[in-house]
Amino acid sequence: MPAQAQSATAEILSVSGPTATTLVAGQQLSAGDRVALGPADRLTLVYPRGCVEETVTGGGFVVGTVGSLVSGAAIDRRAVACPPLSVPASPALVAAMAPGSFAGPAWQEATTRQRRPTFVWAPGRGPASIRVFAIEDGPQRLLWEGGTGSGTARYPSTAPVLTPGSSYRAEVTVDGQTSSVVFSVDPGFTPGGPDVLNVAQ
Repeated sequence: MPAQAQSATAEILSVSGPTATTLVAGQQLSAGDRVALGPADRLTLVYPRGCVEETVTGGGFVVGTVGSLVSGAAIDRRAVACPPLSVPASPALVAAMAPGSFAGPAWQEATTRQRRPTFVWAPGRGPASIRVFAIEDGPQRLLWEGGTGSGTARYPSTAPVLTPGSSYRAEVTVDGQTSSVVFSVDPGFTPGGPDVLNVAQ
C-alpha cells in the first residue's frame, strides 16, 4: 500500500480483485510508491504528465513520473489525451532529470556516477532535513537521514553503500514543503554538467 505522498504523479481510475481492497478509484500516487497486487487483481491508472493510461494485472509495480516500472506483473499501456491531476503537481516534478537504469518512455529517474552523491535544492528560510530511501525489493527502507542549513548535502560514507543499478529516493523537507527525486548510481554515467542530484523546490 503506497503512502499518501505530497506530490502526485498518477491517479487510480479503477481497481478490482480480492486483495486490492485498500486501493480506491481517485487515489493519488507519487513517484517511488510501491503497489503490490495479488494474482487476480487489476488496476488502471493514468499519468497526466506522460499522457499515458495503464492497466496492471497480477503483480507489483513502482510508480514513476510518467509511467510504472512493473515487477512480475502484466501491463497494458496506451497513449491518452493529457488529463489534469485532481490536485496540482509539485514543482519538484518538473525538475530536469537524466535517464537512469530504467530509462525509457515509462520511467524517469536521475542518474549519478557517485556512490556518495551530492543533493542540491533551493535553500529555504529554515533548516532542511534530507532522507534517502531504498525503494526496491519490498517496502521502502530508510538508509540515511540528516539535516543542514544550506541547499546541499552529501550522502555520507557512514551510511549504507548505494548499489549501482538499484533505485533510491531522496526526500528533502524545507520550510514545511517536501520534494523528492528518484535516482540510481551508474559508475559509467557521463553527466552533461555537475554530477549532482537536483531535489527541486
